[in-house]
Formats: sequence, C-alpha cells, structure tokens
Amino acid sequence: MKIQKQSERQSESGSLLVYILIAVALFAALAMAVARDERGSTQDISSQQAKIYASEILDYANVIGDAVSELRLGGCAAEDLSFDATFWGHGDYLNANSPADKSCHVFDSAGGAAKYVTPSDDINGGTDWEFSGSVHLYGVGTTDAVALATAPYLDLVMYLPGVNESICAEINEKLGIKPSVPTDGGDMNPLRFAGVFSVVSQDSVSGSVAATIDSSQPLYGKTSGCFQEESGGKRHIFYHTLLAR
Repeated sequence: MKIQKQSERQSESGSLLVYILIAVALFAALAMAVARDERGSTQDISSQQAKIYASEILDYANVIGDAVSELRLGGCAAEDLSFDATFWGHGDYLNANSPADKSCHVFDSAGGAAKYVTPSDDINGGTDWEFSGSVHLYGVGTTDAVALATAPYLDLVMYLPGVNESICAEINEKLGIKPSVPTDGGDMNPLRFAGVFSVVSQDSVSGSVAATIDSSQPLYGKTSGCFQEESGGKRHIFYHTLLAR
C-alpha cells in the first residue's frame, strides 16, 4: 500500500512538470507573436501616426540645427564642432580639433546643450541619427560643379537612415517635395563627422560629382528632405542641412 501511494505521488509530480513545461512553451509562443506584431508595426503605421512622427523628425532636426548655429555664432569654427558624446559607445565622432572645455560640443551642457533623442522603433527600428561632413547637397550653398568636387564645399548634414516609407512621404508632404518619395543619393554611407570635411566616402543628393547639375531634380536646392537610395539597401533617408558651404 505504501509503494502504491508513493507511485501515485510520483505520477502526480510528473504530470505537474508536464503542465509547467506546456505553460512555459505557450508563454514563449505568445511572446514571439507579440514581438512579431511590434516589429510589423514599423512597416504598417496609420496615416495619423506617420504625420506625428514626421513632425517630430523635422522639429528635432531644427533643434540640432539651432544648437549648431548658436555654437557657430559663439565662435566655433565648422571644423571645431563635435558630435562626440558618451552615449555613442564608439569614437567615430571624436574631434581632436574641438576645444577641451567642450564649448563646441553639440551634445554637452558646456556647448550646444542639445539633448540626443533616439528614434523610436516605429520610425526606423531605433537606428541612430548620423552626422557627416562628406555630403554634397546640390543647389544648397556653393553650386559650382568644379567647387562641389572639393572638400571645402562639402556640407555638414544630419541624416536618419531606414525611415518608414509612410513617414518619409509625410515629411516631403510637409516640405512641399514631389514626388512623395523620390529616389536619389546612390548608396548613402558617408563618413561620420570628426572635424574633417572629407571627399573620402563622399555622397551627394540630387546628382553625382561627375554629373551635370540638374536643377529639375526633386531635392535640388532642398535643405531638408527624404528619399530612397538608388542602390545599396535602398533605404529611406531623411537629411537636414546643419551647415551649407
């Protein structure tokens, strides 16, 4: 009789373990389904959400632009500007030209005092903003074709890669750019700005350095805009001019 009761308890314990394992499996499946839904939301957002995100992007670009302008008015040379900050986790933005007191640092309280805001997953999957001095913006700043091929006339821009297409279209709607999402810019991978305007890994918007400048291009002369890369990953890219040269 004692052996039978012990066997029954073991059987009950075994059954309980099975139920626990089934519950764990169901919870894991539910978590994966929720995660898939959340990832899918970056591709499928409402028109109203797209408008809100578009406004947020444009407003933030203006905030950073204002910070850069204030630093320039305060005496910071273009080459002194620094986007270096501890939150990056890498040294690509470390500018040896920038004053040690960080008075020309965009994201430091001693300088521009701008707050860095990470884009939400719905906007572009949470990918960071980028800042580059290796981009030609045609029709912005110096427009001479020969001058555009040299480093002194590269522009300082901030850009956001991987923007949701609907948000990209809403940005251009607000800026009066047609078509809603033009293709442009080749494969956008310019160097991060560290105090040097470099023709190495340079990119252009509305034309290549070797091409004839075409003022009929949708983004020609536009200080801000959103486009789809013509090659590479064909991502949607938002850009904003911080300093036209």
